[in-house]
Order: sequence, then structure tokens, then C-alpha cells
Amino acid sequence: MRTRAIMKRRLFGTKLIVSIALLFSGFSLIAQGPSQVDLGIFLSSTPAHQVEIRMRPTYDIISSDLLSEIKYTIYWTEPSITVTPGAGIVPFNMAPLPSPYVGPVLIDGKYYFTFSSFPNVPIGSNITAGTEVVIATFTATTGVAANIYLVNDEVTGDPENNWDYFYEIGGSDRTGIFYQDTVAITPDEVVPLANWPIYLAVLLMVGSVAVLVRKFR
Repeated sequence: MRTRAIMKRRLFGTKLIVSIALLFSGFSLIAQGPSQVDLGIFLSSTPAHQVEIRMRPTYDIISSDLLSEIKYTIYWTEPSITVTPGAGIVPFNMAPLPSPYVGPVLIDGKYYFTFSSFPNVPIGSNITAGTEVVIATFTATTGVAANIYLVNDEVTGDPENNWDYFYEIGGSDRTGIFYQDTVAITPDEVVPLANWPIYLAVLLMVGSVAVLVRKFR
């Protein structure tokens, strides 16, 4: 009887230890959050009008992880905006969707421009959780101040389009959120050629006044 009681106490102790371990394991998983890759859009410091698309994983990515697929869509409403894709950045090599979706597509007053890539190559370097990495750039010019957005909406989510943000590593869906979805684009601060005669006349008047002041001193 005593032996049976000791065995029961040991079994209870083992179950208690396992339960505590599972509990802390659950807390750890909650603290770490989901393993996903978030996306953001930012103005580059140089050159002028260059916009960057950056990824930021919530977990550590190792260099041998296979980069399967990336897809995202930007949009704007200002007709004067012109977007020119930058050179591909290895290993992401983002590019506009192929025909018939080459370039921006105008739908309900919004210009949608989708980029995708199917590298199927190792990512090539370790990326620590929380680290930002530029995966693509483009140049955006505009006649007036305007915004460009990363977007998931009813248009991008339409199965016939399938333009929603998607990020896959090693065959696993790692799609996260947009941690910054808007960037402001401003026009160049230049003087229109049509206004040069006015500015020239003002300069000549200022020069004439300066000459007269000196003459009568």
C-alpha cells in the first residue's frame, strides 16, 4: 500500500511538472506572437522621389529559408502620379504583374499597381525579428501633393484579381500586416517656365532701385 501511495505521489508530481511546462510554453508562444512578415511603405532619404517597400518579420528568418512567393499592391487616386519601378533587389526581385495587368489599372477612381515575385531561392542571409529589410523600390512623381497606399480591399481581394498582400516562405503562409500603409508624395519645388518673365521683371526692378539708391547717396 505504501509503495502504491509513493507511486501515486510520483505520478502526480510528474503530471504537475508537465502541466507547468506546457503552461509556460503556452505563455511563451503568446509572447512571441505569430510568425509572420509585416510590410511597410516609406520615402527613401535619397534619391528624390524614391519610395521603399520594407519587410519586417516578427520571428527570426535563417539564410537557408526558401523564399517562395511575395505579392503586394499599391494604389493612388491622383491622376498626375507616375510610378516607375526600380531595379530588382536580390533575392526578392519584385516586378509588376505580367500582361494583362502591366502598369497601373484604374478601377473606381483608384490606380492599382500590383507587384509579385516567385524566387524559389534561399533568402541568403539571417534576418532577426523586428529588422527592416528593403525588398523593392520605385520612383513616384506628381504634379500636386498626394498619397500612395499599400492596400488590401474588395478589389485586391476579388478572386478574379487575387492582388492581396501575400508572403510565403518555405511553402508556409507568413503574410502579416501593413505596419505603415501610407506615404506622402510631394511635387518638385520648381518655378514654372511661364512665370519666369514675371520673376525677371521683379529682379530688374530691384536692381534698378539699388542703382538709384547708390547714385543719390
